[in-house]
Amino acid sequence: MELTLLDAAAMRRLNRRATGRRGLTDVLAFALPHPDGALLGDVYICPDAARRWLDGVPRPAFHGARDAARARL
Repeated sequence: MELTLLDAAAMRRLNRRATGRRGLTDVLAFALPHPDGALLGDVYICPDAARRWLDGVPRPAFHGARDAARARL
């Protein structure tokens, strides 16, 4: 898996190219199936957009989502 951090302008461009949607998003992920059946992928994160999203989420909800995500790993 490849993880790439993008600034807001780059994420807007990628969002438009990849999804046809205008505007900023916090995360875009693309699955890349490998011939041997493994699932690889690219994940693009815009820290500024993610931070703005987190600012609007009540802390208990964020921590619950974080803990649920950790449980899956």
